[in-house]
Amino acid sequence: MKKLLTAALAALCLTAPAANAQLEYKQVGTIKANDYQYRTSNLPVYTMSKYAQGVTIYRKDFLSMNANTLIKELTFFGYQDAKSGTVQYSLYIGNTTSTSIDDFIIPGENEGSAATTLFDLSKVTKFADVTLTTVEKLGSAAEPVEILTFTNDTGFEYTGENLVIFITMNDGLSTCVAPYTTFMTANNGTAGNSYGGYRETGYTTVGYGINTKKWTKYTGSTNPRTPVVKIGYAGARVAVEARVSGKMVSSLNNNGISGATVSLGGQTATTDTSGSFSFTIDDVDMDATYTLTASATGYEDFSQVVDIRSGGDLLLGNFVMTKLPVPATLSGRVLDSADSEAIPGATVAFNGQSVTTDATGNYSFSVANIDVLPAEGLALTANAAGFIPYNSNVQLTGNMDMDIRLEPLGQLPGEGTLVGEFNPDNYSFAVPFNPLWNYSNQQFVYPATMLSGLAQGSKISSVSFYGYYPEPAPAGGGDEGGEEGDDDYGYGYAPAKAPAQSNYNLKLYITDADFTQFGSPITPISTEALTPYFDGQVTLNTSGDLYHPVELVKLEFDRPYEYTGGNVAMIANVAGGRSALLYFCTVPSAGNGAIVRISSTEVSLETTNWGNVGVLPVLRLGQYVQGAVISGTVTDETTHAPVENVTVTVTGNGATGLSTTTDAQGRYSISIPDYVLDSRYRVNFSCDGYDDETANVTFTEGNLEQTLNITMYNPESGIEGIGAEGALFDVYTVTGVKVLNGADASRLGTLPAGIYIANGKKIIIK
Repeated sequence: MKKLLTAALAALCLTAPAANAQLEYKQVGTIKANDYQYRTSNLPVYTMSKYAQGVTIYRKDFLSMNANTLIKELTFFGYQDAKSGTVQYSLYIGNTTSTSIDDFIIPGENEGSAATTLFDLSKVTKFADVTLTTVEKLGSAAEPVEILTFTNDTGFEYTGENLVIFITMNDGLSTCVAPYTTFMTANNGTAGNSYGGYRETGYTTVGYGINTKKWTKYTGSTNPRTPVVKIGYAGARVAVEARVSGKMVSSLNNNGISGATVSLGGQTATTDTSGSFSFTIDDVDMDATYTLTASATGYEDFSQVVDIRSGGDLLLGNFVMTKLPVPATLSGRVLDSADSEAIPGATVAFNGQSVTTDATGNYSFSVANIDVLPAEGLALTANAAGFIPYNSNVQLTGNMDMDIRLEPLGQLPGEGTLVGEFNPDNYSFAVPFNPLWNYSNQQFVYPATMLSGLAQGSKISSVSFYGYYPEPAPAGGGDEGGEEGDDDYGYGYAPAKAPAQSNYNLKLYITDADFTQFGSPITPISTEALTPYFDGQVTLNTSGDLYHPVELVKLEFDRPYEYTGGNVAMIANVAGGRSALLYFCTVPSAGNGAIVRISSTEVSLETTNWGNVGVLPVLRLGQYVQGAVISGTVTDETTHAPVENVTVTVTGNGATGLSTTTDAQGRYSISIPDYVLDSRYRVNFSCDGYDDETANVTFTEGNLEQTLNITMYNPESGIEGIGAEGALFDVYTVTGVKVLNGADASRLGTLPAGIYIANGKKIIIK
């Protein structure tokens, strides 16, 4: 069936009636098998109801015809059955800019019991009538034919606008039985290219009536029904020139794309610096499809059909080309700024990704498309234990290699045993005391595990607390700072102007504790039976910052505190001074080891409530300097070389557990706590491979630092076992210089004292 339909359509497109052989023909719309329905028979007339009127507005871009064309013939396609009687069709035509049939519908006289509306014939011109006295069977659904042709010798001048065609059947007469006639509808690109409707009668109880006439409208975008029409026109074809211009722009930023290759109608152009292009088509082919194509480095190929049939100066506007993704890699190493050594295990983050540096400090990020990154750049951050966090803004425009140098965190100042580790993430203003209030009382317990660096019996001479005094906030109270009482609640979070110094009266108690955290309800430690180790005025250090903490206050004791080896509780009472917010380095991992009581001179805030803080302050415990010291070096008696890893132990006069080892240079130093003057101490030296040595030391007034140098003998020195009797071998110094060639054991004794390599063994000649 498809082959038959193709042949029939070819005949329709190539054959013209003999009466107008001089005409040129243009078919509007195409027909494809099975792309129509029975209901299409109502276009342009509804033949089943004997009376019908149909109207179609063909858009000018669908007609693709030159202005001033003289239309002399209109032919419709389809098929029909055979009937007898007289059937009359009348066709009206007009130029219009309308895109709705509402512009052509007017009220009419009542017909029967219902109001009717009519087509406004004043807006169109009658083109031709076709009267049939006998209707033959023509065509079929598989083989449509030309079933209705209207001719006008004078012709109708088409102005280049939309074309409206109105057809009425029988002119209201119902004296005959109309044939079933089906007009074929276009199935190519009809949406939005035509508009129309039909006026029909409804069914009645006695058959088909004509007393309920109404219009059923359609548009090209909803259920389009556009009759295929072949237009015969006279006159020579007029060439249409189109001067086309436009601009290729980027999807990234809508900026013009310079250097893009653009093609249209067989011509090629290159866009200028603004992305603009232009073409001149001398003779537009109205039956051709013009496609604008473009290509540019870094962009997807572009293609779009453009309509240039109207000719003239056509500004097509902007055409957006899709930017291809631009991948890139950001990589480098994380290094210690102090010595440029790699930092493994550092966390580096960029563009929502996070990586950990490898053993050599390398990191790398892959970005699928840098075009989608913010123009102002993205944050690159790096963090590593013991280093100040790094934060930089990176504008990635391609592959980038960038080393990150982290500044080491400074050591907390001072000497003594440090309890807790400084970390810039761990700060609190609640411990060990908060001068925000005129009075504060804090109690906190350090478990023995945190004091592992402190030997039992160590005597503590001072306590230092670390942190920083922040820059003052603006006056105003509340979270934004201000003097105490400046806000509605009297909080006074920070002074409006930082004083040069802040003085406070402080008492610090220290005592043993048999617990590591406070329970609930909290029972404070009583200080009634305790004597403070510090009781006096302190001046706070008002400097430092988050990454450079300072020693906020150092409390020198008036008597030493002796550590017993267990948990230690501290109680700090602060009074006087002015409102000031201090941040202390804290150890949150210690758990709920601190409790706080706070009160204020503001009556509404006075309280004696206690509550868990959950953090402990980092502190340094200063120890009394041990006055009696024994130091010296240990060397090999034969080679005079230093001896490493010699165990040095001091006993006598109650000294226990006093031991150390020599370093690579044979050096040692050991302190004697609680020394006794004019009493003898025994010092023992022992090392694998050497004979033990002992010596005695006595401390006297003014001679508390004793130097004791020791030589130790290695009994395995000698030349025994070098080789079998009579064996010959070369002898070298330890630096590789040959001193004997082909020697035997008897010749070794001729060498000077020293260390040699003989037969693959190290020997010592005394």
